Amino acid sequence: MSLEEPYEVIGREHRTATIVELWLRPRGDALEYLPGEYLLLEDLEHRIPPRSFSIANAPRPDGLISLLITRVPGGESSTWVHERLRVGEEVSVSGPYGTFVDDPAATAPALFLAAGSGLAPIRALLEAAVAANRRSSLTLIFSARSEVEVIDGERFAAWRRGTGRFASSGP
Repeated sequence: MSLEEPYEVIGREHRTATIVELWLRPRGDALEYLPGEYLLLEDLEHRIPPRSFSIANAPRPDGLISLLITRVPGGESSTWVHERLRVGEEVSVSGPYGTFVDDPAATAPALFLAAGSGLAPIRALLEAAVAANRRSSLTLIFSARSEVEVIDGERFAAWRRGTGRFASSGP
């Protein structure tokens, strides 16, 4: 079942020169989703075309949602996010959508591949898998054009230190 709800932008961080991370807090009912799913984001007045974005975090009790949004030249929605959307504003979120989800009971080793903001669904899947502590090993291979475009290097280093089951490589 799809749910459309208002969310407030409570955080906004430039992760790279072209990727902004937004943190959204539900103003009403929180979206119930599985790691790996995506949502549609648009302005409350429906002037900006809805755009799909993968949710970049596992579900949380507080309902917060993280999105990694790449600026697309000429893209109306990404330009709105990068140039006009500010902390404190409300947006419309609908979803969840998609089938890129994992079996939470799986125990076999898992390999994850990601590049740029394509890390979003992978990060949510990994966050859930690390917390579940079921898989025998988790490996992430992340690609970026340069070291300054690597997202979440510190987070992945902490996971490597915190568990002997997580490994990552990239630039």
